[in-house]
Amino acid sequence: MLLSFERKLPIILFFVFLMLTTIGVLFYMNTVSSQEALAWQRHSQEISGNVDETVALTLEIQSALTSFMLLGNDTYLNPFGPARQKTRQNVERLRTLTASDTEQLDHVNRLDQTLKEYISEVSRKIDLRKTEGQSVGGTELVWSEGKAMLDRIRETGERIKAAQLQKQQARDRRSSGWSTITVWVLILSSVAGIISLGFANLTVSAEIKKRRKAQE
Repeated sequence: MLLSFERKLPIILFFVFLMLTTIGVLFYMNTVSSQEALAWQRHSQEISGNVDETVALTLEIQSALTSFMLLGNDTYLNPFGPARQKTRQNVERLRTLTASDTEQLDHVNRLDQTLKEYISEVSRKIDLRKTEGQSVGGTELVWSEGKAMLDRIRETGERIKAAQLQKQQARDRRSSGWSTITVWVLILSSVAGIISLGFANLTVSAEIKKRRKAQE
């Protein structure tokens, strides 16, 4: 049974409205997804930045220690206090940023433990140099364990960054797949909406002609 004009037009307009609503919802979801992706990128960049800065600070501490042990001038220790404080801040921030990931959090805890051991030993050497003088400078400067600690700090930092990169890549793949689906749905919805509007126009035109003919 053929539908009358009064029934056809509401159905067509409802379909058009449905397509427009779908497009609007998809645009909203795509915007939210993009915002989440940007937030996640900033999250990853902050983790990487904190790790890199922490490693750089340990090298700065090592440089300050070496200079002080050789020359005994306290001014060489000026970077030590701020660097020690900043490494603590960075580790606590890393712990917050990785709280939802057990693997990363374990790496952060290991990094924290190694840093504490390293800084404790640096402090001991500094105190010894201050009390014993230049006589201990040469012997205490040979510190293979300190180099091993710095290597562990760097390696642990790289593991934290690698784990975050892996998560970032997995999220980017999911985001890319969702974006592809969204684009195709938007295209199909737009085409369907245009076709529906065209059909509505033809239906209205046909009805107008029919009524004019009937009036004649």
